[in-house]
Amino acid sequence: MNEANPDLVEARGQGAELFDAPSLFYLTHRRSIETWHSLRRPTRKVVDRYLMTLAEPLEQLALELGGRLEIFNEDARYPVLALFANADGRAGPKPPSMLAGVEWDRNQVRVDDPATAPIVGVRIGSKHHEELRQRFLDAGDPPARHVRDREGYQRSSWWPAFTRCVGPETWWSDLDGYRDMLMTAVRKLIDDFKPALDETLPRP
Repeated sequence: MNEANPDLVEARGQGAELFDAPSLFYLTHRRSIETWHSLRRPTRKVVDRYLMTLAEPLEQLALELGGRLEIFNEDARYPVLALFANADGRAGPKPPSMLAGVEWDRNQVRVDDPATAPIVGVRIGSKHHEELRQRFLDAGDPPARHVRDREGYQRSSWWPAFTRCVGPETWWSDLDGYRDMLMTAVRKLIDDFKPALDETLPRP
């Protein structure tokens, strides 16, 4: 028995010194660990289905804020729920050059992880849309770039202003609470950037 960790089955015999605590832990609990690991993919699918249910309250919020909900990449890795979107995306399922809304990575999303939780932000295509990005950042009074920095939004090559909606460690124990958290983040995003969106996005 390992006195420091009585749950571990110790290695005995010649070469036992090669087996450190992590390897002993894995060998002792291998079946459970592999069972737990096999649950990751189906659990991610459940989380994805839950996140897609956010389309309904987001649709109501979009109407309230003067936009309309559009879903892009519905069957792809990065689904997008857009409240405001440039008209160049309405001819197909792929995201347009610019939108404001919610996105997540189906392969990696973990709601309680600051690195992979759903994004709430303004998304502007790739490097080919640099002019549009600059137009958005300069729009509004004060300009969107100042609002972004003042309010603590992050930035990336695809997202000139975004935040991640990170839930508590046991977020699934209060799904309504997480939904409210995300709705609050979306509402704040639109409130913060609506002047810049109105100037940059031509909408019918």
